Amino acid sequence: MISLLKKSYDGEFALERFTWLLNKIEPDIEKQRIILEQLEKKVNCIETSSLGRVFDAVAAMIGLGGYNNFDAQLPMVLESIAAENVDEQYQFTILSSPNQSRCIDLGITIKQIVNDIEKEINPGIISAKFHNTLAAALLDMAKHARESTKLNTATLSGGVFCNRYLLNRMIKLLKKEDFKVLFNREVPSNDGGISLGQAVISSLVARRL
Repeated sequence: MISLLKKSYDGEFALERFTWLLNKIEPDIEKQRIILEQLEKKVNCIETSSLGRVFDAVAAMIGLGGYNNFDAQLPMVLESIAAENVDEQYQFTILSSPNQSRCIDLGITIKQIVNDIEKEINPGIISAKFHNTLAAALLDMAKHARESTKLNTATLSGGVFCNRYLLNRMIKLLKKEDFKVLFNREVPSNDGGISLGQAVISSLVARRL
């Protein structure tokens, strides 16, 4: 979570500024300082594009826990508390440059979540707005991909789409934009489906031999 806050607030970040938030998760100030020093010196720090880590951080920030006792525990809890009938969302930014792929920047999203926490907004509403933001950002990416590739089929897979709230909202938004939508039903969308893919590839390779 410190990494996400540091990235979102950039030069404005300081541990002292977020004591009220960080202490609920890790009250040991020295540990917080060590983690920040690791980030600044890039010691034992691995960059990731995993959306699951963002779910972990948001869940921790709104007080759902400080670590996962089993895989995806915090993201599952975050999904379970999402309020119904909430269409609001946070802002987000899409980064793009001529020589790089487009990517979603959630810096402003995290700032707005922190503001909502300070205002003591109901965690269920924060969760719903967070999910809605991701759906809107992914829809934006899909629409841009369609413009550049002329492909109209969107496939929703990967561990994050075990999340029914996000999956159902994405299907709804994509269909509203006239996409053909493919998603997992009989095979797990997360790592549980990897073995099937490996079997298919092995079969194709065997046929060529």
